[in-house]
Amino acid sequence: MTETATQTPIDRLAGPWQLLLAQSAQGSPFLLPQWQSAWWREWGGGAAATLLTVEDKGALIGLAPLALRPGVCSLVGSNDLCDYLDFIAVRGREGPFFAVLLPQLQSLSWETLQLEPVREDSLALSHFVPLAKAQGWEVEVALDTVSPWLELPATWEGYLEGLKKKDRHELRRKLRRLLEAADIRAYAVTDVQGTGTRLDEFLALMGESRPDKAVFITPARARFFREVVQAMAQAGLARLWFLEHQGRPVATALCFDFQGTRYLYNSGFDRAYSHLSVGLALKALTIRDAIESGLRRYDFLRGNEPYKYDLGGRDHAIYRCTVRR
Repeated sequence: MTETATQTPIDRLAGPWQLLLAQSAQGSPFLLPQWQSAWWREWGGGAAATLLTVEDKGALIGLAPLALRPGVCSLVGSNDLCDYLDFIAVRGREGPFFAVLLPQLQSLSWETLQLEPVREDSLALSHFVPLAKAQGWEVEVALDTVSPWLELPATWEGYLEGLKKKDRHELRRKLRRLLEAADIRAYAVTDVQGTGTRLDEFLALMGESRPDKAVFITPARARFFREVVQAMAQAGLARLWFLEHQGRPVATALCFDFQGTRYLYNSGFDRAYSHLSVGLALKALTIRDAIESGLRRYDFLRGNEPYKYDLGGRDHAIYRCTVRR
């Protein structure tokens, strides 16, 4: 087994990196090289990208994408745009990966190591934290937020039956009222050109739906959205949904389909159409489409907004981990 520590640009390792994710147990779109490259180009200034890799007979079995700043080492990404971050390792090879990774990580210049946001089933918590404690490092693990998701049944009716009685009744009522309105159409844009052309509409509806989202869409974040959605569309993972009423887009949802899971990344709606529950209805329709597409899980991602529970989401914990030596 060999080990390397590089400061190679993320893009140059893209092929092996994607293969590694396909073999891992904890993959997510936020760990794809396309995603991390887009984030790095916008916010990586002032840091050094260090990719710690572990290989066995020339095959990559694990990777730690890290950002080094004076005194601080962190996973590449940020919790405002990357819902899950983690180390990446081939399923079943996590032990050998971390055994080789630890001395490489120890050789880097840092006083504080920040691992966030990490899921409750992350490699950071299950494998790295015990090793760090055994090393004598100070480890602090704190709850950050929750991420509701649901396991998808085989049919839409099965999904509805799995909801609480009140939620099932309300969803059926809202969908029926919406579909009774004139000229309703829901569809997903998935191609590179289409997602690029329609992204401004998505951002406008996102900002329209809530004041905090309008503030969130800074020029830098808008540039990131455009780049990452185009990259995800190129990879066949992007689903930019719209709900139209009489030809007018009144709700939108940006989803990514990855390794059997649909991730609801962000959404928005025209508040003038709140009486038709267009935001909730479109999300429900993306769940129905995910079921019909044979996906196994629907992930609402970070945050405890009430609609996620109305649609059947169940909480899973997201943590932040700080290591000091």
